[in-house]
Formats: sequence, structure tokens, C-alpha cells
Amino acid sequence: VKVFGDDPAVLSQTAQQVAQALRQVPGAAEVKVEQTDGLPMLSVDIDRAKAARYGLNLAEIQEAVATAVGGREAGTFYQGDRRFPILVRLPESQRESLQALARLPLALPKGEGPVSYVPLGEVASLDLRPGPNQVSREDGKRRVVVSANVSGRDLGSFVAQAQQVVRDQVK
Repeated sequence: VKVFGDDPAVLSQTAQQVAQALRQVPGAAEVKVEQTDGLPMLSVDIDRAKAARYGLNLAEIQEAVATAVGGREAGTFYQGDRRFPILVRLPESQRESLQALARLPLALPKGEGPVSYVPLGEVASLDLRPGPNQVSREDGKRRVVVSANVSGRDLGSFVAQAQQVVRDQVK
């Protein structure tokens, strides 16, 4: 069963209702809803006022976090005829630790003295929040699939009964 819509929360709720309805149909086995959320995502909430006091702008902070976590190409390594990009980023153990990311040094704008740094945690709060696992689309519309196997009965009568149950129980 394909459920289409614009609002991810409504899509997920409707897909769960469809799955619940399908579980009531005799012969339905292994009813599953496509997982669309629950993937932990790093959220960096930058305090604009603090960043401004240090002379940092949002783009600089975002670029530092993107480089530290996602990596940035810093050059090319040549080995004979082959070329390999050189990627700069934090080691995995530090990318996965909020405390380590909070200590990420951000270079302050150059003044008359030596370059100084401020930790990311001083100008931003970091946390892991559940985010979208995937966003499936079909014909330009968001879609969530509810799937089921059929056991112990013919497919035609199962589909007819499933359509009727979904029609009666799911808005």
C-alpha cells in the first residue's frame, strides 16, 4: 500500500493506521511500514549574539562544522596514472562525540595579536535529534510504503478484503 502526502508526520501516522488495519485481515503476515524517521542527526544551534561578540559569522561556523564532520577536499594524491582526493576531517571517534565536537576550535578574526580560538561549544549548542531516515518520492509526491506478505489464502481475495478494511478504517 502506497501512502502519498506532503506532511511527513501525517504520512507516518496514516501509514501506521494502514498497517494496523492490514494486520486485521486474515492471511496478513509480516506487515511492515517503511522506516522514514529515527535516524539520529547532529543539530548545531548557533547562538548568533555570542558568535557576533566573537566576530564570527554563521557561514564560518557552519563551514568549520561541515569540514570537521563531513570532510573537505584539501588536495590530490597522484599515484602513477591514478588520482585520489585528499579529504580532511576529524577522526571518527571525535565526529561521533558531542563533547569532542563542542571542543572544535574556531579561529577568531585576525586582530593585531596572534590568532586565537574559541571552542564551538562556546557559540553553539550541539545535540543529536531524530531526523528523517529517508524521503521516498513518486511522481513528485512524498510516499511511504506499507508492505505485507500473504500466507494461507489466495492473493486476490486478500487484496479485495484489505482494500475494504483500509477504506473503512483509515481516513
